[in-house]
Parts: sequence; structure tokens; C-alpha cells
Amino acid sequence: MAKELIGGVGPVGGPGSDRPNAPRAAVDLADIQVPDGRLVILTDIDGTLLRSDGTASARTVRVLSALAGLGHDVVFATGRALRDLDQVGALTGHRGRTVCANGAAVYDHGTRKVCRTRPFANELLPAVLTLLARAVPEVILAVEDLRGLRFVEGFPFTSSVEEGIPVGGLRESEVLQILAWHPRLPSEEIAGALDVALAGKAEISWGNSLGVVEVNAAGVNKGTTVAQLVAAMGRTADSVVAFGDMPNDLPVLNWAGISFAMQNAHPRVLAAVGRQAPGNDDDGVARVLEGLLGIRPAC
Repeated sequence: MAKELIGGVGPVGGPGSDRPNAPRAAVDLADIQVPDGRLVILTDIDGTLLRSDGTASARTVRVLSALAGLGHDVVFATGRALRDLDQVGALTGHRGRTVCANGAAVYDHGTRKVCRTRPFANELLPAVLTLLARAVPEVILAVEDLRGLRFVEGFPFTSSVEEGIPVGGLRESEVLQILAWHPRLPSEEIAGALDVALAGKAEISWGNSLGVVEVNAAGVNKGTTVAQLVAAMGRTADSVVAFGDMPNDLPVLNWAGISFAMQNAHPRVLAAVGRQAPGNDDDGVARVLEGLLGIRPAC
């Protein structure tokens, strides 16, 4: 398969319009041995596939379509909730599957159905909530279940959802994920405290700088759910090409056969992953895949 240097100057505008061209650093793909046969192209969404303004460029959409035409499977892996995924599908044209809520569910865009969940065990949930509240005083909680976001008074980032339900009735629902927010502490600091308090009882991850940390059932993260999904497809990690930008992407990036950290990635991700793709605002995922797989850029 084609391997080349990705560099130079080219159009980076979104659908219907172009931003001014900008110089780009070359990415050397010559040392990468791409497996023969069908690949699984695995990408995070925000900060990776989509631009910083939340759009998908025409170039990215075209490359995703070309991958399907070449017989490759495209899987998204995101911290986003189920309620966001139809919008993502409309933006990108994605009709495959998305691992969402940091591994707590798998959504099939083609059928618009949830095909797998990995929720909290109801009997463990009260203890997890108690330990979480003790570990980070003043923390404000919300939860994701199959009905959507349910939050207590004071939880931010709720303008796009209906008024939530207090967390007192959680044991009757299938809770996919707990969201923990603190008005003054950054995500990384909250995650550090919860890693200690909930060790062995829950999985802690974060993919933002908004002071929100995601708490999943023990052993549930993007990496473990992706590995299960890829195995069910009859494939192995060697057939996976993965892209990501934040610490919650590391379980996938460390597992996949070929991994790229985005140029705009968090320092922990850049330190852990040997290869870099151009940034999300420079269509980095599309540009790497064009070079790796011989997809011709549009004129």
C-alpha cells in the first residue's frame, strides 16, 4: 500500500468553504508496514476527527466514504453520550459503529440501535457514589443511562438536554457512566483523587479540560470495549489503525497495531504515542489515511 510524506500546503476548509492555506509539517509514513486485507480504522471524534469548531471537513467526509468503498471498517470511539451520536453521523456520513461513553455502549449508526452496553452493576452503584463524593468534596454528579443525562441541581453543560432527574433513583436504571464535575478543580486533579479512592471499583477517565471526569464500571474503557468489538469482527489489534488526542484515548492507542497522536494532543498522549498526525484543524486523520492507503486527495 502507498506510503509517503504528508506535507506542503493544501486546502483545509470545511464543507462549502475553505480557510486560508497554512504550511504543514511533513509526516513520514515510510516506515509503517500496513497489513494486507481489511483494516479497522478507529478514531476519536472531538479534537481528532472533527475540527475545533465541531465541523467535519469535506476532505474528512470524502476519506471516510472512500474507506468504506475500499472495504475497510470505520469505528468511532468517543467519550460522547448516545444522545450525541445521530448528529455525529449526520456530520460525517458515518454508518458503522461507535463505541461511546468511554466504552459503556456501542451504537450502530446503520440501524440506529444500541448493540452492546457495559453498565454499572446496580448493587455496586451506591458504594461507588459514596466513595466518589467523599474523595472530592463539593463534587456535583450526573449520570448517563439509556434514557439520557440525569443530573442534580448545579451540574453544568445541560443546555442541550431536558431537565434531569435527581440521582436518588439510580438503582432502577441501567447506568452507563457517572459524570463528576467540580467548579474549581481541573479534570486531571479530580481524576487523580478518584483513581485512588475508586481503585478496583471503577474506571476513571477524562477527555476534556472542563473539570468533568467520566467514571465507568470497573474494567470499562474505550480500549477494552474496542478490543471486544474488533474480536467479534474476526480481527486483531494488528489490523487496527487508531487516532486520538486525550488521555481517555490511551487504552486504544496503546493497544492498536498502528497508532497516531494528533499534533494537538494532550502532552501525556504525545509522550506515550510514537507517531504524530497533523492536528485536527489540519484534517490530520484524513491526510494520514490518504498517505497510508493511497487515497488520492481531491483536486
